[in-house]
Amino acid sequence: MDFKTLQKLESMPGSMQAKPRDPEEDVLVLLKLRNGHSVPGYVRPRARISGDIVSGEIRAGDLERLADDPAIESMSLSKALPVIE
Repeated sequence: MDFKTLQKLESMPGSMQAKPRDPEEDVLVLLKLRNGHSVPGYVRPRARISGDIVSGEIRAGDLERLADDPAIESMSLSKALPVIE
């Protein structure tokens, strides 16, 4: 998958660019919903951050579907943060 074709994708972790993902692999996403829309049924919600921002899980193979979904204003792929001791 060429991530550059996903117009709504805001950020791309280096790990996603370096390693191709299996279409069945789950990825974590942050979604900004368009006003009045709800989370698409193929996204497994994890947390609502605000009224229109949600974190969720999706199959990597559904990223293009998500990018084309009219309910989604923008999306970002989650990346791991370093542990601070």
